[in-house]
Amino acid sequence: PYRARRLPSAMQTNFPHHHALVMVLAFTGLRFCHASALTWDDWDEDNALLRIRRKQVRGVVSSLTRKKRAPGTIPVEPLLATALREHRDRLAETNAPGHELGWMFPSEAGTLRTPNTMDKAWAHCLAAANIKRRFTLHGLRYTFTDLIRLSNADAVVRRALTGHVTQEMQDHYSNVGTDEKRAAIAGAVRLIEAARSR
Repeated sequence: PYRARRLPSAMQTNFPHHHALVMVLAFTGLRFCHASALTWDDWDEDNALLRIRRKQVRGVVSSLTRKKRAPGTIPVEPLLATALREHRDRLAETNAPGHELGWMFPSEAGTLRTPNTMDKAWAHCLAAANIKRRFTLHGLRYTFTDLIRLSNADAVVRRALTGHVTQEMQDHYSNVGTDEKRAAIAGAVRLIEAARSR
């Protein structure tokens, strides 16, 4: 969870032009191919929703596929909405290339981004956030999945948010920590003790 807090903060301070994209990845769990293909028309600001309609890989835009599913809509929390508004204003003020085409996250050249366009900024922000273990952009998806699970969201809701079709994929993206295991065992012991005292 600390990664989802520290990394966007470090990105906002050091590389503000990447901040909103990192916030989208951290707050929605979207894959990079879906987040990087968002347009401003995909954001229903009044209803606080992002609509996921397409993906892009190395600049090639295509429709959503069954292989890499995405949720149809994702709620936008106020913190993310603020980051998106600030990003939109910055793009408009600087007349950034690609902004006129409606892309939410154009590269500095006006093309669609690839993950490696953020390599230098990502490495710098990992150091600034004091994250020493290997952690990639895709790691934000794992972190989001864990946070949703820790919030005790229903399994069906978790799959709807992450686009995972099966429980196996949901499990693959979940990293159960020692504290969670300890809490589960303690809960089981409490149930056993309660049953024993009846």
